[in-house]
Amino acid sequence: MCVSPQVGVEHWPPYASSIVVELLDDGTARLLYQFQPLRIGDETGPVPVASLLKRLDGIAISEEQFEKASGGSSTAGAEGAVFRWSD
Repeated sequence: MCVSPQVGVEHWPPYASSIVVELLDDGTARLLYQFQPLRIGDETGPVPVASLLKRLDGIAISEEQFEKASGGSSTAGAEGAVFRWSD
C-alpha cells in the first residue's frame, strides 16, 4: 500500500506492480511504474540523481510511520534493507 502522507496516496497498487529506477550513464535517473516513465516534479525525462534522491527523501516515511501503517516492523536493520534469496 502507498502510505506516504506527503503524497496523499493511500491505495493498493495493482497485483504484481513494478517500480524501476533506471540509472543512466550520464548521471541522471528516471523512474518507471508499470514500465511507463513517471513524471518527477516538472520533469518528464531523466533528472540528475541528486535531484531524484532529494525528492525521494521528501516523501519517504520513517520506520515508525511504516510500522504503524503496516502493523509490523520491517526487516531493515542498521545497514539498510535485507533481501533474502531462497530456492
